[in-house]
Amino acid sequence: MARQKGGTSEIFLSIKRVIVVPVEPPPLIISPSILEALGDVPIISGYPPEGGAVLTLISGIVVLSQLSKYEERRENVLKLLNEWNASDQTWIPTRALAQEAANQILESRNYDVVVRQELYAPPSLSKKEITWHMENWYAPLREWYNQDIPALKPEDYRRQDIDTALEIGIINYELHRGHLLIQVLTKLITISTGRVEARARSYEDVEIGPPEKLFQNEAYEFKQIFVREGKKLLKDNFRKIGLLPE
Repeated sequence: MARQKGGTSEIFLSIKRVIVVPVEPPPLIISPSILEALGDVPIISGYPPEGGAVLTLISGIVVLSQLSKYEERRENVLKLLNEWNASDQTWIPTRALAQEAANQILESRNYDVVVRQELYAPPSLSKKEITWHMENWYAPLREWYNQDIPALKPEDYRRQDIDTALEIGIINYELHRGHLLIQVLTKLITISTGRVEARARSYEDVEIGPPEKLFQNEAYEFKQIFVREGKKLLKDNFRKIGLLPE
């Protein structure tokens, strides 16, 4: 992963309008035993063409597991994932983080802030089933984080009088043995130059206990835990890059 770096005070003084860009997140990885224990929660499933792991929508959350118990239909996994990500019924973790990032910026800085609703998908992110160590997802996300260019074309921002982009992604989004793993990545980019001024990442391993109730009531408990911990990780990243005071 690229070295973390903070922005200069001059950069933050020059910012007037920021767009927060959510990067397409990987599905939540959960073990088959957790999926078995969920009980009576709404589940819709689809499969990769080669019949590998199951891509599942559980209470509006996109999940990837190696269990094929809940077969309701078979579809191309890429098409299905794109449909789910575009649906109002799907809860997208990076969209939740983007809104939280906007709130933190508005509380601490005198900037105009816009949250982009459309997800940015790294170009090399094309194989979206489960693989060994999830490198088909994590490698493209690391590539996005490491590269010194903006995710979107600068002219797309300039038309909205936006001078700065804040890109937000996640990796290590996994639920195993009573623990939720999350890593939040952020990049700050000056639109006029296309230069990455700052980048930071923070990681947390959260003990959550038995998972049986996590996805009940539209996954209320899971979402609360994720947003609570994501808020802390964002704040940590913003302090590292200089957007918030230490």
